[in-house]
Amino acid sequence: MIDKFVEIEINSTNTKSIPNKAIPTSVYDDPIREKFYDMRDLADNKNNWIKYSTFTDEKLFYKQAKFMENFTDNYEKTADLYMDTPCYQRMGYEQLRTYFTWRTRARGGEISGHKSMSYVLLYIYEILLGIGVDNPVDGLEKLMTLWKTFGDHEFDYSFEFDKYLPQWILDYHIYYPLPHSIEDFICEHSLQKYYSLAFHSNHTRHISEFEVWDKLSDYHIEKSIFCKDNPENIQLIINCFLTVINAIRELCNSKDISIAELLYYKRDWLIEWTPFRSAIFYPWLKQPEHSITLADGSTYHHKTNKWHQEAAVPHEYYKNIVTYFIKKTESCVRQHANFKRKITADIKYLTPEYSPHLVKLNIKPSEFEDTIETAVSQYFKSLSHIEVRVDIQNLARIRDEAQTTQDKLVVPESDFTDSIPSNENQDRALNHLPVIINESEQQQEKDAWAQLKESLTDIEKQALTILLNDDDIALFASEHNIMLEILTDNINEKATDYIGDCIIDDSMEIYDEYKNFII
Repeated sequence: MIDKFVEIEINSTNTKSIPNKAIPTSVYDDPIREKFYDMRDLADNKNNWIKYSTFTDEKLFYKQAKFMENFTDNYEKTADLYMDTPCYQRMGYEQLRTYFTWRTRARGGEISGHKSMSYVLLYIYEILLGIGVDNPVDGLEKLMTLWKTFGDHEFDYSFEFDKYLPQWILDYHIYYPLPHSIEDFICEHSLQKYYSLAFHSNHTRHISEFEVWDKLSDYHIEKSIFCKDNPENIQLIINCFLTVINAIRELCNSKDISIAELLYYKRDWLIEWTPFRSAIFYPWLKQPEHSITLADGSTYHHKTNKWHQEAAVPHEYYKNIVTYFIKKTESCVRQHANFKRKITADIKYLTPEYSPHLVKLNIKPSEFEDTIETAVSQYFKSLSHIEVRVDIQNLARIRDEAQTTQDKLVVPESDFTDSIPSNENQDRALNHLPVIINESEQQQEKDAWAQLKESLTDIEKQALTILLNDDDIALFASEHNIMLEILTDNINEKATDYIGDCIIDDSMEIYDEYKNFII
């Protein structure tokens, strides 16, 4: 007889592969093969499924997954599988047995790698469908276990965990009812770097939160001279910035808004939304009509087993708002650290001219400025705060020990007078202190300024000369058909790249400490 379970050579780039000639086999003593037959027969066009049915038919995949949900196997051989979107209907007999054997072991806790990553991806598809999981929480835990196990490994298959899993986990929280929020989940598993900062918990203190803010900014602290000269200042700014962000969150809460609304707004129209895109997923779960709003402002509406989304999109100048937050924080940190070089943050992008939505949110630019300055000040106070606890029962002992110590430290006045060196001796000692000059650092500073001058255009060099001479810089910019703000911003950006600091302040004047370098 001819086996209806035909073996097929699959070209992963061609979903319309043609089956090879059927191979005669004996099936009477192979109940597993019969099981696979029954699974294939679930296709609507089971007699001509290759010609008429879609290989990635989501409903068929779900039906077959439910049919094979409790199937176990212990196949001794292994077969490779390379498919962009793996599914049972396109897999041969040995591939199916290899997969179900691997799945049996994975469900038992023996999760091992396989050079054919398509098997792992197929397992993920099942979990997304709720196949083989006790409940949504169990399914989510299994997804995270796979991510942690395979996320950093390289396989012959090109599936990238870091590319797909963050979005699928977000979709998982939208589609399935869970006892926690996506924000709490992100915080618990330290996944901040994969998600918008809107999803970060108010209590997040992980460095990756700063990384997400940093990605949205045009100013990066690692290029600052404050951090390049002293790498430990990077962590100082990061820790301080997290304190600042919490303060800004509190400011937003006082206005009955979320921090996400500073950067994003919700569209007025609905778009169709499909969960778990790029995966094979059938919306099997029957849910009542409801809506879910996420921290970024996006709202998802479910009705008659279909989903629609009100998407949140960024405001025009959202990057400049983030830039101000970071740069203003560093400016305040420099001041508290008594760093000799100042830096200024341009607050103009928080004004109604550039960010009219802040007016609607009832937040003034000065409120952000005051909030950041206060938060930085409180952070530095916390660094110098020392908590002392005294056991009252030990006060008597402490007094006795203190008195004994005091007696030992008391020195007769005559002895004390003899031990003090004369002013003449002090002056002589001070005059002989060595003067240490770090010639290497001085040379590096000179080189940085030389590179900055080379990077400036002729117009920018002329602008600096005009500023040094206190001439009319606005007139100069107008004569050359360039906005004054753009001209000075370009100069400051180049200065930040080479010397790690701005050289022109908000009053269109060159900082005094930099004038000698420009001449």
